[in-house]
Amino acid sequence: MGDEPERDETERYEADSEAERYEAERNEQQFDEEARVERNVADFVDEDFDEYATPVCSDDDEDGVEKEGYLRYIKGSGNLKLRQAFDSLEAFKKAMVDYVLKHRWNIKYVRWEKDKSELKCASEAEEGEEQCMWKIYCSYEQPLQKWLVKVLTKEHTCMRSGRSRLLTQEVIAGLFVDDIRENPKLMPKEILEDIQKRWELTATIDQCRNAKKRALEIIKEEQDLQFSRLRDYRVELLESNKDSSVHLETVQGDDGSDVFYRFYVCFAALKKTWTSHCRPIFGLDGCFLKCTTKGQLLAAVGRDANNQMFPIAWAVVDVENEPNWRWFIEKLQIDLNLQDGNGFTVISDRQKGLLNAVEDLLPRVEHRMCARQRKV
Repeated sequence: MGDEPERDETERYEADSEAERYEAERNEQQFDEEARVERNVADFVDEDFDEYATPVCSDDDEDGVEKEGYLRYIKGSGNLKLRQAFDSLEAFKKAMVDYVLKHRWNIKYVRWEKDKSELKCASEAEEGEEQCMWKIYCSYEQPLQKWLVKVLTKEHTCMRSGRSRLLTQEVIAGLFVDDIRENPKLMPKEILEDIQKRWELTATIDQCRNAKKRALEIIKEEQDLQFSRLRDYRVELLESNKDSSVHLETVQGDDGSDVFYRFYVCFAALKKTWTSHCRPIFGLDGCFLKCTTKGQLLAAVGRDANNQMFPIAWAVVDVENEPNWRWFIEKLQIDLNLQDGNGFTVISDRQKGLLNAVEDLLPRVEHRMCARQRKV
């Protein structure tokens, strides 16, 4: 009976010790990567950088140095350094893509917040090997009002695998959007082969297929934005080119919105120069617009005193037909003071719609066929 108080005290001690150990383990788990990174950042600032007004390198640095305590990242270089500055996290993200394309390392995001971002090596260590410790940490620096690289492990200890988790379909779409804009028929297999050839990286055919689809969406979004600004473009042309002729016509879409129909331009300087100094002869022709929006370009071209091509007016229409040619020639008739065509010569390929429009609107014009259109 005399030992019971001592045993109770021992049990309480052991329980307290177990609770303390449990509490310690739980606290240790809470110190995740964010806490470790913050400690590294603090250490870095205290040891290597004291005053923001002091440049960290000379003006001869290859990436260029701002005299405000940070390095300027050169867009597209893919070279990363401590104290490199970015205007936004989006700019930092693009720099990471540049780094991957230049050095072909497999890296991944482990943190992406509004004021900080961190990436680590994404390679998988094999059994018996150490995990690659490469990482980069960027966060907002209030005194400079920029995002700075504050932690950077420059060297990788892993092997290149030819893949990178940053090479997503969105990134591929951004890389090939201009190529697809010029050639909408570019195949996903060609994109895949081009990635391997240009950057020695591997993507999947599904990634390339989805990337092309996304690139076409980006192009359409850009075109919709540009078409929505056509009225502003017309006003700007008229303000910067007095006495010019700029006409925009739209039709009503299914949803009630205005949809582009056709656009005509004849600059004042061109029509005045042609009527005063050029020969009274001009050619009319149309050609296809090789882009995703399709349509056709109608043009009137003359000859100057040196017998060189002299652009007079042009228009973008949906198709080369008689109504559009009639509309184009009516505008041209006013700008060039052609009246009924007497004393002028028109050269064309005698396309049926064009032929009818010329005969109706310019009955006294001399209409000749282009020599290239004549049969031998």
